[in-house]
Amino acid sequence: MREPGIVRWKGTIAAGVTTAEVAATYDIMPTVAALAGVALAPDRAYDGKDLGPLLMSLGSATPAASPHDCVFHWKGASNLRCPEGMGGKCPGLWAARCGVYKMHYVTSNFTSSKVQTVHDPPLVFHLEQDPGENYPLDSASAEYAAARQLVQAGVDAHEASITQVPNQMGMGLNPDLKVCGCPTSQAAHPTLPNCTCNPDNWDPNLVACATGLPTWHGEIGADGSLLPSFATPYIDIEPLDAATWPTQPRIEFQEA
Repeated sequence: MREPGIVRWKGTIAAGVTTAEVAATYDIMPTVAALAGVALAPDRAYDGKDLGPLLMSLGSATPAASPHDCVFHWKGASNLRCPEGMGGKCPGLWAARCGVYKMHYVTSNFTSSKVQTVHDPPLVFHLEQDPGENYPLDSASAEYAAARQLVQAGVDAHEASITQVPNQMGMGLNPDLKVCGCPTSQAAHPTLPNCTCNPDNWDPNLVACATGLPTWHGEIGADGSLLPSFATPYIDIEPLDAATWPTQPRIEFQEA
């Protein structure tokens, strides 16, 4: 909802131009498909929109507006600690942005993302005046009433267009669907994990050596610090276990 995007196409998209129009990562696929002249499959709905007209008009006297009237933030995880009175919104639609206004039905505690707070009435923020979302509009004000009506109309139309399906994230893991470049590698290398396309990466004499979780190798100096070298002897540093991390000296650079 609040991330910058950078697009470059020399000779086609104007350089050095910024816009505050709203777009999303799910716009990439329909945009690229349209630029390639590929029609999207007609048997499904798409959240993404073609950003081509917006991108091609950047820097012109009449730049195009975002194809999105509103964008929506869904939380679909099945392990959320949802309090009572969620009204089907946990998992569900937590927030929506229409124009300069963003409305939150549910927020997460930053100290524990599994603790949810339902807001009734919803929180509404004016993003151009308060991009950090620190000061919600007064729920008794006329601006709040107008903004809530605007966003809720977009939410109602959006939810009416959705066909509910089983929660895909709550269906568990299917190992057949994991990304794997070499799905039959264990037939050739039975002692190595499946999907091992390059067994040389498991050679303990190579920098790329790994066992189980990824490891990193370095040289221990006389003072016990990690030296910027890959020479032997090797030590294993487990990224998920801070107890294996050696103390590194501060490295400073000076101009020659």
